Amino acid sequence: VIVVLAVVGGILVVQAVKGFANKTIEKYTDSEPVELAAVNLPEDQAAAVEERVKAFGDAMEKDGERPPLELDSDEINYLITQNEDFANMLRVNMDGETLEGTISAPLDGLQKMFKAFEGRYFNGSAVFDIQFQNGRLQVYANAMSVKGESLPEQFMQQIRNENFAKDATKDPKVAEFLNELESITIEDGKLKIVPKSAAPEPTPQPSEDGKKSEDKTEDKTAEKSAEKPAEAKQ
Repeated sequence: VIVVLAVVGGILVVQAVKGFANKTIEKYTDSEPVELAAVNLPEDQAAAVEERVKAFGDAMEKDGERPPLELDSDEINYLITQNEDFANMLRVNMDGETLEGTISAPLDGLQKMFKAFEGRYFNGSAVFDIQFQNGRLQVYANAMSVKGESLPEQFMQQIRNENFAKDATKDPKVAEFLNELESITIEDGKLKIVPKSAAPEPTPQPSEDGKKSEDKTEDKTAEKSAEKPAEAKQ
């Protein structure tokens, strides 16, 4: 969310400098946040989601079976509400292979870029495209709208080229986690995270004692075989 705001805010500043000034910011931001959709996941389902996420995290840290994790929109939104930083800033909706996010967030943190952001809110939505390959996560905004109006193409040309997840691997823990994944996709209205197969456990090697025992057995068998012809001659 912060990355999205920084990119959009930066583009608004560029446009303001070009001559639109405060009118640009006033048109595409608001003086108050909007109320996002309530998340009403039943307690038993909420507990089940938390348990699945925990089990997935535990499996990623161990050798053995690593089943994929699938989450629908309601489950992701529930998890968002459990994060104090984003609980009232973001909601997602997945349909087929499409991910749409609704954002309502303060822009005070961007006032260093342009003072007019002070006390303003970005209330909008975006359609995101998620790509994942070789441990690299890429998230692009294909479309964005504010107050029901699509952002001008001059804005979107810059936004579409911005990977909102480009800094994800700067955190070593996140980078390590992503490197353990095979894929991240949106399928049938669900987020699907598939881990790489865990490394198989090494096949136990016979001990030296075992080899010696086998060698002794073979020696004794050979001795008995050599003795039989001698007995037969007598």
